[in-house]
Formats: sequence, structure tokens, C-alpha cells
Amino acid sequence: MAADENHNGRNDPGFDAFVDANGNGVQDPNEPAVGDFKLLHDMGCNVIRLSVIHPIRLDVFREMFEKYGIRVILNEPLGAYTLHSGAKWEDGTDYRDPTQRKSMLEATRKLVEQCKGEPWLLAYVLGNENNMPTAGSGVNATRTNASVYPDAYADCLNEAATLIHQLDPDHPVGVGNLGLNLVDLYAEKAPALDFIGVNEYAGMQGFGWIWEASREIFDRPVLITEFGCDAYWTGKGPDEQTQATYIDNAWSDIVYNVAGQPGTGNAIGGLVFEWVDEWWKDGTKKERDGQHDSDPTVEMAFPDGWSQEEWLGITSQGDGKASPFLRELRKAYFALQKRWNEPMPGQMPGQIPAH
Repeated sequence: MAADENHNGRNDPGFDAFVDANGNGVQDPNEPAVGDFKLLHDMGCNVIRLSVIHPIRLDVFREMFEKYGIRVILNEPLGAYTLHSGAKWEDGTDYRDPTQRKSMLEATRKLVEQCKGEPWLLAYVLGNENNMPTAGSGVNATRTNASVYPDAYADCLNEAATLIHQLDPDHPVGVGNLGLNLVDLYAEKAPALDFIGVNEYAGMQGFGWIWEASREIFDRPVLITEFGCDAYWTGKGPDEQTQATYIDNAWSDIVYNVAGQPGTGNAIGGLVFEWVDEWWKDGTKKERDGQHDSDPTVEMAFPDGWSQEEWLGITSQGDGKASPFLRELRKAYFALQKRWNEPMPGQMPGQIPAH
């Protein structure tokens, strides 16, 4: 939230991004700076998730909320990617290590003390796929030993959640989990969690058994903390329509399972991954970070069986020459705009739920 490449004193993506409507790669006179926050608002978005990696600009979020009504879920890594644990990358975060746990809890304390009481704050999420197997070494590896020592991780989660409740009793706390692995242990050892956050890419028809299984394992509300699909079909090329259909189907499944609808009633919303393409995620050499690579990166339950990690955005950066300002809106943006600006079944206009 500190990027200011045009040196105008304002956050570049948030306030100065523009839509390249004609796809010519430059900002024409009829393409004014509107900013990502306005584009998100116009889509119907009312909450974003922020991974706490860089210092938080309170002024930016206050303006975002005051102008566009968008709130923030703060995501404390709790050792993911070795952030805030002090561990070396090659070793990974060790939840048995009292020094590392103290460091993570201190980072949590500082975050809450800085942000509690802010009008834009909606909730806290602890970790991001920290339960991923330690052996993972690819672009999405989180580098913790939570899967090897799950009891220690669950204890750490509960300690962090309890600390947050003590400092800020007004905002809920959840975990950012990969699927439902270890959730049974959280039910036993981390009762301070208010909701379960699940990163899930389950296929074209939604989230399958997640809702029923979660309710049986740990009866907490479920927030889909990541869902989405890439906009590239392996061997064919860019495919915006399949991405849009996948995401629209996923949202339909979330709506079906919120309270008052025919499903399980434990869904409380979902966060699309992701807003804009990231050009560093294909896992190749660093000198290719400025290229939009289309190599299949990770096997996923996507229509072509693969995730092109640099094509997950519902907006693109065009040819990249006008980064971080240029946005091209993909079909998924407009699919969500339609869904997020209409009432759910059984609701009157003006009663649209949080998303």
C-alpha cells in the first residue's frame, strides 16, 4: 500500500489505476485515473483481504472506506513464508520454538493495537495455507511445519486468537486454511477461532462437500478465503469465459449455503483470488518477473487441469509496460458485478449481503 511511482503522494493502484478500454496499452485522454478502489466498488465488492507484509497505511484504508465503503480483513501470516517468525526460509517456521512463537505473537499484538477501532476493519485471519506440507518448495510453498507438528500449530493459533480477543473483542478471528485439513484438531485445540477460512479450488461446480464436512468437524461459520480460476487454457491460450463461468458457479454455491438459503447455512461469504495478475509466480528465473508467462505451473481442479499462476486476476496488466497503473477488465469482473449488485433469492433490493 506504499507504491507511489508517479510521486503524487497517493497510492498508485488504489487511486491512480486506469482502465485501458481500447486495449492499446496506453492511457488515452478519455481513460482517466479511477483507481482500483473505485473499480472494486463499481463491481460491488465490499471487503478485501490484506496480507500484512508491509507497513499498513491507515490513511489509505480510511479514505477507501469513507469513499467506497470497502472494509478489510487483516491477514496476519503467523509464520507463513517465515514471515514474523524469524525463521530461515530453508528451515521454515517451527511452531514448537518458543522464540519464534513469541515473535509471531508480538507481530500479532502490534497489528491489533494499530488497527483496532478503525472503521474499515472487518475481521482478522491467521495464516495462509500454513497447514500445507512442509516438503512443498514451489511458488505457493508456505514453509511451516504445521503439518508435521499440528498440535503445536493449533496451540499457536489458539494463543494468537485469544490474544486478539483480549485486545480487540469487537472483531472476529479466523484461520486461513488450505482445505479442511487439520480443522478437526482446531475444533479440539483452537476453540478461540470464530470462523474457518478455507482456500479452496474444488472445480467447475463449486465447493462440493466443504459445507457439510466443515459443519460436522468444527461447527463454525465458513468463509471461503480464496476461490477463483486462471484465464488461460493450456495449449489454447487466453480464455476469459471459462474463468468467468468457474467463478460465477463458485459464487452461486456460496450463496446457496448462506443462512436462509436451501444449503447448510454456514457460509458467510467468499474472497476472489485474485484482483490483478501477478507476473512473478511461474516459478522461473527472477529475470522473467517482467514477463507474462503462460506455462502451466500447478496441477489444479481447473477446466484444463492446470493453473497458470500468472493469469489468476480478474483484471490484467495488458503488456505490462504501464504497470502498476493499467487495468484490462476481464469477463469475470463483469460476471461478479452482475451478481454482487443484485439481491439474493428471497431478498429485497438494498438487502444485498456482504461479499
